[in-house]
Amino acid sequence: MDFNRLQEFVMIADNKSIAKAAKELRISPATLSARFRTFEQSLGITLFEPGGSKMILTKAGSLFYKDAVKIVREYQNLKKELASANDKAFSSLRIAISGSGLPFFLGPFLDIINARYPQSQLDLIDDTFYSITEGLLSGHVDFYFASVLNRFKPAGISRFLISHTQPHVLLPSTHRLASGISVSMKDLDNERFILYPMTKEHCIRDFQLANLQAAEIRYSQYEHNTSTPFYELLVPIQKGIILSPTPFLNVPPNSVALPVNDIKYEAPSCLFYYPGNAKPEIKLFVSAFTNFIREETRHEHTKTL
Repeated sequence: MDFNRLQEFVMIADNKSIAKAAKELRISPATLSARFRTFEQSLGITLFEPGGSKMILTKAGSLFYKDAVKIVREYQNLKKELASANDKAFSSLRIAISGSGLPFFLGPFLDIINARYPQSQLDLIDDTFYSITEGLLSGHVDFYFASVLNRFKPAGISRFLISHTQPHVLLPSTHRLASGISVSMKDLDNERFILYPMTKEHCIRDFQLANLQAAEIRYSQYEHNTSTPFYELLVPIQKGIILSPTPFLNVPPNSVALPVNDIKYEAPSCLFYYPGNAKPEIKLFVSAFTNFIREETRHEHTKTL
């Protein structure tokens, strides 16, 4: 979410004028108007009544405004919380990630951290080095982001649910199901599945195998030693298909990603950390990140309305 555009909307609504809001922001009315129109289009709702000398909120705009004010206030509080912390509060962060890409919410949050602490050391580690339990309890990892089955609850480690995600399947673009809108597990009978590579953390493989077995379908497995950044590229060259607990952020060429509508065991996206870790940034990171997620979630709900 672009918090700057959200804050500009609140200022326009408060001033009932783009010109007055632009003056406060020290930008031209034309620039603010263009930004606002793009923001409004991204929401898919009309926020102000057309015409008239004053910017009057529509019914949908009034509902959105109430949430927007809360989000802007909480976002400002988050920045103040980070600003009031010791300058060395985020001197270093070691973040492990299970999967082939950066979790959706993590990138924007790290932008905020880096803006406040540009000299901080950031280490991003994949799941070939440590499992969740090993990495956190040994102190080699500060935070671990992973999509795990609900039954996965390691002793002594705290778990924060980020979001429930829609499982997807990655197919070659020439696959018989590629032109569909979604698929069921029964549709995938007799397919060859490319399992997630054997790494120190096997939560994604656990998700895949649990759902393949629960679906009671016939399937085979493609055995490979491909590393995590490249294993999705096995799909477009017809080596099999991939079942994922989350949507694919970057769909490989000549491939199609479709939602699976009848997964039995979901694997929500979670943040794991060890509360016994003595590093001062642990508590601050968790507090700031959980607040950030709540704001993002509220914004998504508002867009849906």
